Amino acid sequence: RFAGSSQEDEAWNKYLNRHVPLNTGSYGLLTRGMYAVQLRPWFRAFSRDQFLCLRLESMKYDGVPAIMQLVWDHLDLPNHPVHDESAKNTREYQSMDPQVESYLQRFFQPHNRTLASVLEDDSKEWRDPWPYAEVSRRV
Repeated sequence: RFAGSSQEDEAWNKYLNRHVPLNTGSYGLLTRGMYAVQLRPWFRAFSRDQFLCLRLESMKYDGVPAIMQLVWDHLDLPNHPVHDESAKNTREYQSMDPQVESYLQRFFQPHNRTLASVLEDDSKEWRDPWPYAEVSRRV
């Protein structure tokens, strides 16, 4: 099995060395979404319970106060209310070509499954992010 293997780590490191200037994180558009391979080195270096992985979309669908309460709880800090919950740095996107969307869904499906496995969270939000795309095209 390649996903999660030392061979995948080696391939990722070769990619970074060849294509990412000074390891700046300036990944290509597709590799930016390959979160599992980016998180695994962190999970090897630090205890997993030190991390709280959240989806940006959760702020919109679950509400900023609910998500921030998760953050405060994770950091063992008192709640600090957020007074301005409005979205920042947003823009509108044109509708995606259905063929491109289908390609991206197929491309990322195994990566999303791997991410759910790496996060040890098999919930639908990590395995299948695409339902969010239909609700809003704003980022």
